[in-house]
Amino acid sequence: MKNTKIFRLSVVALLLFEMVGCGGGGGSSATPITVTPPPVVTPPAPTVTISASQKNAAVAQSITLSWSGTNNTNCSASGNWTGQLAVSGSQTVTLSTAGSNTYTITCGTATATTAVNTLPQYTAIPDANFQAALTSMGVAVTNGSINTSDALGIDTLIFTTYGCATYNPSSPSANSSLASADKFAHCYNTGTPISDMTGLENFVNLMDLEVDHQQFTSVNVSPLVLLTHLSFWAVPLTTIDVSKNVALTTLGISETPLTTVDISKLTALVELDFQNYWNGGRLVLPYITSNGVTVNGYSNLDISHNVNLRRVYIMGNNIAALDTTHNAALNELWADSNNLTSVNVSSNTNLTFITVDYNNLNYLNIAGTQIGGSGTMLNTVGNPNLKQVLMSNAKITIELAWWGSNIGNFLDPWTTLTPG
Repeated sequence: MKNTKIFRLSVVALLLFEMVGCGGGGGSSATPITVTPPPVVTPPAPTVTISASQKNAAVAQSITLSWSGTNNTNCSASGNWTGQLAVSGSQTVTLSTAGSNTYTITCGTATATTAVNTLPQYTAIPDANFQAALTSMGVAVTNGSINTSDALGIDTLIFTTYGCATYNPSSPSANSSLASADKFAHCYNTGTPISDMTGLENFVNLMDLEVDHQQFTSVNVSPLVLLTHLSFWAVPLTTIDVSKNVALTTLGISETPLTTVDISKLTALVELDFQNYWNGGRLVLPYITSNGVTVNGYSNLDISHNVNLRRVYIMGNNIAALDTTHNAALNELWADSNNLTSVNVSSNTNLTFITVDYNNLNYLNIAGTQIGGSGTMLNTVGNPNLKQVLMSNAKITIELAWWGSNIGNFLDPWTTLTPG
């Protein structure tokens, strides 16, 4: 027992000696022990998305809202709907209020919103000929109004005095004037012209609107933001705003009293048709169409913002200057019978057609374009002050060889092709 105590005391002394030795000068340092805390696990953030079955609808119509959330157990609705919602699901909602109806869903810290442009349940159509046109298309007119839901079901409207060609579904190639059955179904030959287009503003799903030889002086196309093709011909328009129709790829406004139209917002535009009736020679403006429209002609045109333009038709106007330096994609320029004095399209390297007959040109530069020979066009007849056309030397040779003795049909005798 005594020996055991002596042994224990010896061990304790030895340990104390080691501890003192470790801390004393000249002794070796012990390696520190680093304790690494466990990683902090951040739970994934909640997410949610929501969509509506229709972006445009009418009062009394039903739409379906669909949503999907993650990393949460419950969601809540706000805006034009309320209540607790499952993390994912769908719900049918009947619209009761016109205007922009918004539907918001919140799942934890995640929020999403969708909006439905809700129009009145009924749309007034005061013009009897507009009513007749819609009736012919199968739209019910009651007491001068239609169900707006019927208007929302139409994406094409054509009002013409030329007649609607018969659509033959078994021979699509035969339908030259109407490319589809839908166009035929929504084309109306107006024996008596429409003089008031009130109600058109609620046809917000329209993508194609073509009108000729009608009698209205104004039309509201601003709400028709889905339009890709818009055409007015021989209509006595005194004003038009197309600044909201940014999806347009084709725009035609011809034979109207208008002298200018702002197209600066139409950056998707591919084809511009602002031509007036021209069949050779110098067109005298103003003139009156067969349906009594006074045509003044455009006096100016700014296409600097329309960078995707490929085809420009502006025959029979009073345009004195045209800048095409911002239109790199331009392929065709038809500008006969204007007041142009100088045209420089040398930067339009994709240009293959240019016709500028009966202007006041004294300068024309087409060097750098594709013009020259087969598949291209150059017309400059009727410009008494145009002595030369600047053109690449190689293209001159090709052009002269192509036209041969017929060159006089396209160039005045005093105009020569000159390397430039």
